[in-house]
Amino acid sequence: MRGTSEWPVFPLGAAFLPGDRVDLTLFEPRYLQMITSVLVGDGLFATVLISEGSEVGGADRRFDHGTVVEVVRAHDVGGRVVVQGRATGCWRAVSWLPDDPFPRAIGAPRLPDAVEGRARFDVASSLSLLAQSVVSLRFSLTGDHEIAAEPALSEIAAGRWWDDRVSSGDLWGRFWTVARALPCGPLDRHSLLLDGDLPERVRRLRSVVEHVGELIRFRLDPP
Repeated sequence: MRGTSEWPVFPLGAAFLPGDRVDLTLFEPRYLQMITSVLVGDGLFATVLISEGSEVGGADRRFDHGTVVEVVRAHDVGGRVVVQGRATGCWRAVSWLPDDPFPRAIGAPRLPDAVEGRARFDVASSLSLLAQSVVSLRFSLTGDHEIAAEPALSEIAAGRWWDDRVSSGDLWGRFWTVARALPCGPLDRHSLLLDGDLPERVRRLRSVVEHVGELIRFRLDPP
């Protein structure tokens, strides 16, 4: 994975989290040029959430925190390029370059910190409780237990996944599994991409879960 360097960037109206599948259809000349450059390079680009403006036409304002996307497949469909990729990790822009010939920034991936000592158990315990809350929220919206309790989420909610052999990487992976499953908007998702160690991000995720719960309760049982 590249360090701090020049990255092609795709500003979007959606916020992807590590582990997300990324499906894009490109038709603007600048992004067609961008994907050509990506494909002849290492197959990586960054994506960030737009804070103001539109995906099409430029002149948008954008957040600095986003994700690295690895292209898995790209093919031409009638003059458009359909890109399938995977968000692999967090990324942050250090400085933005002119959008010529396409959006670019000096930036770098944000590598996950190690989780040590008591924090390991605290994180694992919190993630199991948060997974239980997310299952409950999803069930409230869908009424379908199978959709609400997808296998990876159910495993975390049950709490049986934790033991002393669980690594920092495992903890980060579980965190993103719970975060991806939470039915929330792009700004809430973006907040989880901001810099911070894993305990801090777990606290942030708890706040988002509580916020989403309030919105769902209001929607289902308005005053």
